[in-house]
Amino acid sequence: MTTAPRRPLPSRRWLLPAAALLVAAVAAGVGFYVWTTTVSIERTLARDAHTLVRQSATLATETADLAMKLRRMAVDPGPDPAQLLDRARRSRAMAAARLTVVANGASAVPGMRLDGLDTLRPLLGEADAALATAATPRPAALLDLADRLDALRPVLVETAVQADQFSTTIIGRQSLFLEQMRSAVLAFVALSGTGGVIILLLLDRLRGARHRAEAAAAEAGAAARDLERSNAELAQFAYVASHDLREPLRMVTSYMSLLDRRYGGSMAPEAREFMQHASDGAKRMDRLVLDLLEYSRVGRGEAAVDAVDLDRVLDAALENLRVAREEAGAVIDRPKTLPSVPGSPGDLTRLFQNLIGNALKYRSPDRPPRIEIGCAPLTGDAGEGLHLWIADNGIGMDPRYTERVFGLFQRLHPRGSYEGTGIGLAVVRKVVERHGGRAWIDSTHGEGTTVHVVLGAARATRAA
Repeated sequence: MTTAPRRPLPSRRWLLPAAALLVAAVAAGVGFYVWTTTVSIERTLARDAHTLVRQSATLATETADLAMKLRRMAVDPGPDPAQLLDRARRSRAMAAARLTVVANGASAVPGMRLDGLDTLRPLLGEADAALATAATPRPAALLDLADRLDALRPVLVETAVQADQFSTTIIGRQSLFLEQMRSAVLAFVALSGTGGVIILLLLDRLRGARHRAEAAAAEAGAAARDLERSNAELAQFAYVASHDLREPLRMVTSYMSLLDRRYGGSMAPEAREFMQHASDGAKRMDRLVLDLLEYSRVGRGEAAVDAVDLDRVLDAALENLRVAREEAGAVIDRPKTLPSVPGSPGDLTRLFQNLIGNALKYRSPDRPPRIEIGCAPLTGDAGEGLHLWIADNGIGMDPRYTERVFGLFQRLHPRGSYEGTGIGLAVVRKVVERHGGRAWIDSTHGEGTTVHVVLGAARATRAA
């Protein structure tokens, strides 16, 4: 029996290259989808961050405008107070609406500090209540509210700066990603031999994306320069405003003194008491304006240097406090040598002067003040830097208030007991944060206070 010859099986050699081409096509499609999706997401993030830069800068300007209107209502409302009141209400409403937009945008930016926005919200609530309760709110309350709004301006500007930094980071990351994708796609196309049409299309798309990224980066840089210019204008405004505010205060004090000299003997005791209250209030306001100007000067007008000699800085602060030290009979215990740190000599002098001045001011009535100044380098888990501390044997404070006292206008004692405006420790914290550090307080009521300060990496200590 014969069998028919077997038919040869069809060749399947084409399956391997076909499968390879299919896998390559799928990989290319997935890669292109991931690429376009990632670029779209990061472009949206960069656009939102850039919008947040503009909105934050506008919020800072609107807050300053509201503070200016409140101050004008208190000092010189002009011939039409009702119109000024209506304009102040509109400014407050605009700032409140802008705050909502900025807060929603800032919450989506990783690492964004929201403490300035959280502080501004209740201040705008106070402004709403003050402007709604009466046609002519109390001048003292308006001035206090305006001062606190002005003090928030640097924090709001910092919000815009953080958003700009985030936008720049996203744009840089997108540009790098596009470069890497271009290299990968070109290599894939060259190896697979799929032709030059795809190369031209991808190159055109990548070139357009790169140009858009460069344009966005240039726009972000322009926004940063606008913020710097706005900051400089704000510093100039603070100086001029403080001068203009102090001039009428000096006039009030001078005329009160003149009245006392000429007619004090013939005045009723109650009238003399009223006149003394007015004079004291003008002097306190003048001191407050000076302290706010000092607060606004922190970090401005003096370039940072690589090595600030802390011994010289401490000597300058102690010399400025020489009269107060001698009157109090204070004993100062300081290290033989202090290291040098990078920073601003003027700001570091303010830091020492405020801390030692507080130790002298809040001294115990039953013992002479003793102030210990110490320092030690920080390494390892505690971080890198210089740990400074100033300890006293004064009246101390309740530990519950050791964080609160770093805020603006925060006082734990009535004015009749201790002088001051409640700005000194706010200046200390601002100086420390400008130098990349932190500050905190350990205190026991009736026993004394120790203020701790950590500054950035210290330079080598000078030889003894």
